[in-house]
Amino acid sequence: MSNIGTVFRKLRKSKGLSQKEVAAGILSPQFLSEFERGYSNISLLNFISLLDKINVQITEFKIHSDELTDQTQQHFLSNYGKAYRARNVIKLNELIGTQDKLYRNFNLPRFQHNLILLKQRINQLSNLPFNQTDANLIYNYLVNCEEWHYYEVCLFGNSAFFMSLPQVEKLTRIALSKINQYEKLLLNSSTFATVMMNLINYFLEANHLAPVSSLIKDVDQVLINQNYFYDKNRLNYLKGVYKIKIGKIEEGKQLCQEAIRLMAHFGAMDIANILQTEFDTLLRDSQP
Repeated sequence: MSNIGTVFRKLRKSKGLSQKEVAAGILSPQFLSEFERGYSNISLLNFISLLDKINVQITEFKIHSDELTDQTQQHFLSNYGKAYRARNVIKLNELIGTQDKLYRNFNLPRFQHNLILLKQRINQLSNLPFNQTDANLIYNYLVNCEEWHYYEVCLFGNSAFFMSLPQVEKLTRIALSKINQYEKLLLNSSTFATVMMNLINYFLEANHLAPVSSLIKDVDQVLINQNYFYDKNRLNYLKGVYKIKIGKIEEGKQLCQEAIRLMAHFGAMDIANILQTEFDTLLRDSQP
């Protein structure tokens, strides 16, 4: 049973509004009651009108909806991100069990994709080779998608680390061409910037510098009118790494050190420590 009605009822009550007040001019109070109990569906237009009645944006509603179910992709990505940043293989294996059960029950491609992400991340943390068959499965899915939406953008950003350089280069071109129609949506979130920075990091680690400057400009353009502190600071760190790799070492050092300092200053100590370790290694490797 969908939890949409349950979440709506919770939000309506939190506003101190009755079913009669909210339903007026949209649908009957009885039909609203059936919707809130999960017995009836309503049109998208009516649903948006109901949200407007209780002064809740649809993006806000999604956040509350995700909090009540562990089957959403955002819930998975949040847990997955926490586990791999902590290098917690035990937690990653637990997530494999959950996603495998969901895949067997519902047979949806995203659960299969999630299983691949988890297994490839464990391979990386265990210094084992990536499964190329699994990498090709996600690559072919993305190549064959006629249009990319939020899911495809996130999938690419999270799977680039185990794909080959030619695959990532091709998917980068496809991504930039296919998501143009969603520019306004992406500019209102940090999704596009995050994906592009993952790709910048991928190319930097591979010492494949040719596409980096152009990608940095793309992300700069996305973030120019936004207030995403973490994203802007991470981009400055990547700019510093790029400068070091092209020989502008002092300029690059200043960018990296300032980005790390700001991360620590604003309380992101875990991230600051990770970047500091990466930075120290980069400097050692760049010594003649």
